[in-house]
Amino acid sequence: RKKEDRNPDTEKQTNISVYPNPANDFFVVDISSSISYKLLNIRGKLVDKGLLTPTNNKIRTKGLPSGVYLFHTVYKNEPHQEKVIISK
Repeated sequence: RKKEDRNPDTEKQTNISVYPNPANDFFVVDISSSISYKLLNIRGKLVDKGLLTPTNNKIRTKGLPSGVYLFHTVYKNEPHQEKVIISK
């Protein structure tokens, strides 16, 4: 049986940065490649979803009430989740 080793030097890495946090009317997601995302409220209800690109990376939150939300994305089968606080 052959053991498969993953070489991180040959895999594309995506660093995800979310700011400002807390957010008011929007938050920005800095990414290096296109990804789909979901934004869930603290109870797990989907409140927004879409596709982000390195140049189209602003998520508008103007119509959402203040609270804690979960920004969720998956890149190369690796989940990334971050809490985003919306403060009005």
